[in-house]
Amino acid sequence: MDYLTLPTQSADEANIRHIFTEPGIKLAVRTYGLNSKEVPLILLHGLQSHSGWFTQSSSYIRGLGYPVYAFDRFGSGLSDKPKASKDFAESFLSSLDAVIKEAMARHNHSQVHLLGHCLGALFASFYACQRSKIIRSLLLATPGVFTKTDLRIVDKLKIFFCAISGMNSDVSVGLKPEDFSELQEFIDFIRGDKLSLYKAPSGFFWGIHIMRKLVNKRINHLTMPVFMASAVDDPICDNSKNKQFFDKIPSKVKTCKTYSQARHILEFSSQRDVFFEDLRSWFSDIDRVRHA
Repeated sequence: MDYLTLPTQSADEANIRHIFTEPGIKLAVRTYGLNSKEVPLILLHGLQSHSGWFTQSSSYIRGLGYPVYAFDRFGSGLSDKPKASKDFAESFLSSLDAVIKEAMARHNHSQVHLLGHCLGALFASFYACQRSKIIRSLLLATPGVFTKTDLRIVDKLKIFFCAISGMNSDVSVGLKPEDFSELQEFIDFIRGDKLSLYKAPSGFFWGIHIMRKLVNKRINHLTMPVFMASAVDDPICDNSKNKQFFDKIPSKVKTCKTYSQARHILEFSSQRDVFFEDLRSWFSDIDRVRHA
């Protein structure tokens, strides 16, 4: 079995394309439904994962008629690692700009849907705060805007020292396969995944710190429709703080769903089909509002 294929499905029809960012970093992008004329959706994975973890949701959303661009963040999955330590937030904006620019041009739209899983939800929120006019809707799946998990004190000191000194050093991610799913087949899939991220540069973690501060400072820019989905038994995300964050979002069109018996990644849980049905309802409602 290909380790990029989830254990519950046959190989999907995704076509891995490559997009180059301005600094010359090659991003691996899994694309679905390239012939669709609907508003494209850009999918952002989490800290340890990569876009190959989300082939089920990508395929499902393609089945709803939307083109999907699920890309590996630079330094993750099949994408290039940065050649030098640079400002992570700015580099991230540049890389996502490149993917979104190609998606909008190919499908002839001036907006995209933006779906972020876990830490990808923080990145999606950060991007939406900076580029709010081009975000048709913002979807936050088990958002890592606020988390229960934390780094060791020694790693926090390392990150701070590197930030003020301009140096860089790898820091352990510190997550276990059991944190992501309550189902053994997905735990085994994660444990055997050769592309999982176990260490990341200190500058990456400092960038996360900066992004969290900026998202909360600029939350008033999140006026686009927002969908948030939380797993009740999530050991990674702080559901209480994330709900408070959601309540502060000024969007007039927003929906919050919770899923019992789910640990973290919703498509790796027994609640997958319920989550997918909620996605279908969300897009149906968004289209109805758009055409009203």
